[in-house]
Amino acid sequence: MDRRVKFALQALLAKGPIPPADSARGMKVFTEEQVQSVLRYPEFIESLREAFSGEYTMPPRQVMRLDPESGSHDAFAMLPSWNKDVIALKAFTYFPENAPPHRSLYSKILVF
Repeated sequence: MDRRVKFALQALLAKGPIPPADSARGMKVFTEEQVQSVLRYPEFIESLREAFSGEYTMPPRQVMRLDPESGSHDAFAMLPSWNKDVIALKAFTYFPENAPPHRSLYSKILVF
């Protein structure tokens, strides 16, 4: 991970108040205001530009239909990527027929 992105994340973690971790999931959720207060977009865009111009491996995403015989489009997908410094995985579920407020896409991004 680029040092400027790390710095922005560290600054975000250092700023308060940060909502407590969801005890069921053990994760922190940042508000838009918290992100906006530490993220400097010109530097962030340049960090992304540098990261995407480097060497990395990104195999095709894997999408598994959960019940293809039913005609449902419900699915689970994984989008892995890695370079010499980091491994990341975006995983998401897709339930387009669910009634609100549980409709559609739920995702997590794991960074190792």
